[in-house]
Amino acid sequence: MIFYFTGTGNSLWAAKEIGKELNQPVENIIKQKAIFSAKTI
Repeated sequence: MIFYFTGTGNSLWAAKEIGKELNQPVENIIKQKAIFSAKTI
């Protein structure tokens, strides 16, 4: 299993490439999708 953390998507891309080569699943370290939410900014 490959774990990654990304803010821009670069680490996600690298993790997916490594996962493909090693035939391993890729998992985000942080399950939370949003830090906060609001109706308006």
